[in-house]
Formats: sequence, C-alpha cells, structure tokens
Amino acid sequence: MDPFGDMFSKAAKLKSEQLKADRRKFEACPAFYKQSLYMEDELKLERQLPIDELLEAAHAIKDGGNARYARGEYGEAHHQYQRALGCVRYFQPTDPDWRKGGFKDETLREVSVHDQCDTLPRARWLHELLVSCYLNIAASCLARKCEYPEAIAACDEAIALDSSNAKAYFRRARCQYEPLSCGAVEQERALRDLARAAKLAPADPKIRAEYSRLKNLIRAQRETDRTTFDGMFERGPALYDPEEERKFEEGRRRELEEDQQRVGKVAMERVYGMIAEAEAQGNTALAKQLRIQVDEAREKAAAQRAAQLDWNNPTAEIVEDCKRSGIDLTDPNIRELFVQLKESAQQNGGKLPPDAAELSASPRAQRDQDWKRWLIAVSLAFIVLNVYPIITALGSSRR
Repeated sequence: MDPFGDMFSKAAKLKSEQLKADRRKFEACPAFYKQSLYMEDELKLERQLPIDELLEAAHAIKDGGNARYARGEYGEAHHQYQRALGCVRYFQPTDPDWRKGGFKDETLREVSVHDQCDTLPRARWLHELLVSCYLNIAASCLARKCEYPEAIAACDEAIALDSSNAKAYFRRARCQYEPLSCGAVEQERALRDLARAAKLAPADPKIRAEYSRLKNLIRAQRETDRTTFDGMFERGPALYDPEEERKFEEGRRRELEEDQQRVGKVAMERVYGMIAEAEAQGNTALAKQLRIQVDEAREKAAAQRAAQLDWNNPTAEIVEDCKRSGIDLTDPNIRELFVQLKESAQQNGGKLPPDAAELSASPRAQRDQDWKRWLIAVSLAFIVLNVYPIITALGSSRR
C-alpha cells in the first residue's frame, strides 16, 4: 500500500469527522432539507422573486415533478420536489467561500418564507405547497424503494402541518414495513399509522386492505412465536394469554393517542408562532383569521371525539373518568341513557334538545328507582357529552 496515499486518506477522513462535529444540527436534518444548501446557485433567481411570484415558481417546479413521476422518472421527480421545497425553505450560507473551506452550523442561516406570507391566501398557498412536496418526496422514495428514512421524515413534516392527512400516515406506514430490514417494532408502528389512516379515510379500500393484511401478518407471527417459544421460558405461555393480548392492544391504543397528541402539539405551536409573527408585524387581520381557524379546528376535533365515543362499549379510561364524576357506566341503564342523549344531541346540532326530559318516559328510565338519580345522570351526561370532548381536545392541543 502507498504510505502517502494511506496518510492522505486518513487525513481526509479525520477532516470529514471534524467538520461533522461542527455541523451536528445540519447533519441531523432530513436529506431533502440538507440538499437545499447545495441548490444555492440552482435556485438563485427563484429565491430573489417577490413572494407571489416565488410561490408560483415553486408550484410550477412541483408540477413539473408530477409530470416526470407520471412518466416513471421517479429520480428526476424526486429532485424536482426537493427544488420546489428549496424555494421556500432552505439553508443559506453566510460565508461566501463555504464551498472551499467548508461550513459549520453557525455559518448557516435557516430561511423560510412564512413571514412573507402576510395574507391568508398566501399562507394557505404555502401550506398547500409544503404538504404536497413532503407527500410527493415520500411517494418518489417509495416508488424507487430506497431512502426510506428521508421518506419517513417527509411524512413527519406533512403530519405536523396537517394531522388529518390520511396519505401521510399511509405512506409513513409503508416506509416502515416495506424495507427488507423491517422487524416487529417497525410493523407495530406501521400498524398504528394504518389504523390512524383508516380512521381518517374509512372509505379508502387500499388503506383498509393494507391494515387488514398487516394486522393478520402480525397476528400470524405472534402465533408462530407462541408455538415456537412456548415453554422455553418459565413465563413464556403467560405472554400470549387473552389478558396479555388485551393489555397489549390497550397499550397500542394509548401509544397511538400519544402520537396524535404530539403531532397536534407541534402543529398548534407552529400556528401560534404564525399568529405571534402576524401580531408583531401589526397584521391584526391575519392574526384574527388564524385564531378563527384555530377555534374552528378545536370545535371540529371536539365534535369528532364526541362522535367516536361508544357508550355501549366504553373504554376503561372513560369508565374511570365517569366514576369520578359519580356516573356508573357499568350500569346498562345508564349506558342506554347516554346512547339516547348522544343520538338526540347529534340530531339537534350537538346540543341536547329542549324536550330531553321526555327521555324519562323510556322503559329503562321508568325502572329507575329514584327520579333524582335520573335527573343527576341527565345533567352529568350533558356535561360529558358536550364539555368533556372539548376539554380533552383542548388539552391535547396544548400538551
């Protein structure tokens, strides 16, 4: 081996490691974001355009990527999606000679055009562009069956912007179970994403089919593991009894709810950041419009949560919450009363109808021994049906 060549090779590796230590924040970013640094010359003209022209140019680049994707040119389409994203969110070096001497985290500036979108139409246009680019980057990675970590990061960004986007959850699920290196942990994460996507898009046959397929696959693998390892360890059989299975499913449900809460928190923080920027710039009209949208989103989330509550089969958490309020959901009469009140509220635009007292004439209610108990139950039911979903939705958005 050439001793000088070996020396230079080791020196180059040492230099590379030193540079990475000085730009850890940059190295931790997704590939599509890091790539924006190297598009400085490629997108120089676009980045200097006025905001409306810039957004129009970015959309045109993205549409060009869609055309290439339709022709099966997934690699070039991927590059165009990165370019479109690089128009509105990118790293900008502060050192003009960075290509020669390298760069560090402190010599990079993160640029976003959010502050230039000072009207609601512009903000919506930018939001649509970002979500579309992130989803398309994930789609192009999946089409080429490579760069799965970048695709997952893109889906994460899309979900942070739009937590009700079924495509983002579906594509993130695929990115977790399609790689050959996929294991049980990745499959469980993918199943949670597919469950969320199925709730958001219940009529999508592809999502339902993938959810059923993966769920059956995981179940079959568990059965195989049970058959293979049963008796190998002292507590082996106990891990697969029905009670453990129920606990596992309950834990997975809680993890899914926690994931949703984290996504909601990130999204709300971004929206409140936009509101703060608008108010700081004196744009009270935009700030007011954004606050109205936040209130509408909260009401929608509360309505969805209330619609999903199944009083015939309440979860252990809901039973415990109601118990603390003096309501016994283990009583079938009380559960039936809640179902009737929920149906009445849905027919009356989310509010209890004025003649809710007529429910007392139902056969079940007539068998209640104490009319005061029924009256208390009606009052508490109103609180749970109307106030509890709103409180929990607000709590999730603020966590």
